[in-house]
Amino acid sequence: MAGPGERCVVIVVESPVASADIPGLCARARCELEDSDASHLVCDLSGLDEVDAVVVDALARVQLTVRRLGGTLELRGADVDLVALLAWMGLERVLRPVDDSAP
Repeated sequence: MAGPGERCVVIVVESPVASADIPGLCARARCELEDSDASHLVCDLSGLDEVDAVVVDALARVQLTVRRLGGTLELRGADVDLVALLAWMGLERVLRPVDDSAP
């Protein structure tokens, strides 16, 4: 989560996500951070109807893009299937969804 006083920008990721969409998604993340004074990017994943390895690849690449810019990434709205897939692929420590149900 963004720290106190830390500005963030939000991008929405919706289904379907294809391999060909990944460079554009990374470019969008880069532009959002570079065009603002934010250092924290939130990916709203609530629009994902289905998750697969391509979605995980896209999120991993966005994470790399954000880290290269010195920022942090937060995943919001991840469903249980995505959380399980991230764990199965061993990426639960790198791509950590925020628990939206926490008070």
